Amino acid sequence: MCFSQDYICARNTGGNTDMAIFLRDLYYDTKRKYNLNLISGGKGMENIVSWVYISEDISTSTFLNGGELIITTGVTSGEREDWLRAFIKELIKRGTCGLILNTGRYIFEEDITDEIVRLCYRYSFPLFTMPWDTRIFDITHDYYNRIFEDSRDDGNMTAAFQNILMGNSLTDEQTDTIKGSGFNNGCYNVLSIDTEATDEFMYILQKVCNNTDLVFHAFVYDGNPTVILRFPFSGSIADKCSDIAEALVARFPDRSIHMGSGSPVLSLTELPLSYRRAVSAREFTADNIYCDYNSLGFLRILLEVNDAQLIHSFIAEQLGGVIEYDKNHHSALTDTLYEYLKCSGSVQHISEKMFCHRNTINYRLRIIKEELKYDLSNAEVRFQLMAAYKLREIRKV
Repeated sequence: MCFSQDYICARNTGGNTDMAIFLRDLYYDTKRKYNLNLISGGKGMENIVSWVYISEDISTSTFLNGGELIITTGVTSGEREDWLRAFIKELIKRGTCGLILNTGRYIFEEDITDEIVRLCYRYSFPLFTMPWDTRIFDITHDYYNRIFEDSRDDGNMTAAFQNILMGNSLTDEQTDTIKGSGFNNGCYNVLSIDTEATDEFMYILQKVCNNTDLVFHAFVYDGNPTVILRFPFSGSIADKCSDIAEALVARFPDRSIHMGSGSPVLSLTELPLSYRRAVSAREFTADNIYCDYNSLGFLRILLEVNDAQLIHSFIAEQLGGVIEYDKNHHSALTDTLYEYLKCSGSVQHISEKMFCHRNTINYRLRIIKEELKYDLSNAEVRFQLMAAYKLREIRKV
């Protein structure tokens, strides 16, 4: 029998202090205490442990929600030769984070075949052994306490960041919790994700963020998954934020996901600004997955305009003529003028984008220029028209 101590991600735990219990931390903290031995699936050591569950029957797998660390003695295995392989395959299917075999009475090391080792390696499913003289009560009691403590700390972190984003002051306990979790210096940024904040999504989001090596805290704010990131003063996280978005879409290909990142800020009290900009960038993603606020260029100025009356007035001044004409004549001058601005006046490109004959485009442009008196030869006029269109898009007017 070949035991494969394949790749274990032994990252410096000081680099990432978010509120989550990772399998790697449980293993390294307790492997000597409980005589744990990793057999295979080491690449899955970054899994988050949501709970510890003792299971002796494959039929109970329907009660699993994902993320559980399973412990089994094999007491119900009987004489079935393939029970362990079938059991592990079902646990992988259910999204559990790993399996501890309590060996020495019902399960023996010779039951762990090369095929099982390869199965766990292929699916990055951590498989451990623990000797029979280690009491299951001791390890489960220990892990339960760690999970409860982590859940309490996670709640404190979430409450603290929610207070910050709402502009409220922090309690002394919340301040200590945040500083003790790595959010004490550097730059900060906020990610806002427009998607349903299911337990599965939040679990995967934490795993994905953990792969960035950044200090982070993921939680739900205003109904949307939200992430606070800390990074060094000299660093940049634009690429890592983009990687997070791509990883989430790869994991949830059938889900609508739109993510925006705000602008970096130098203090926690400035996080509301970064959050507001992250939401603006998120709403500007359109058909894309991810938008970085700082990549929006001149649009950032338009996004900072919060006077709704001024915005509506400016749009009416610039586009009122074509909008009103379209209402009265059931035409498409508003769209044609926008394409004219985006295509730098190329009739050929406009006709291709709008699937119209060149003569139709020329006819519409003649109305815009001659009847509605739009001076499209004037650069300042074109600039203001484009600003009005962008405001119309941003504000969904």
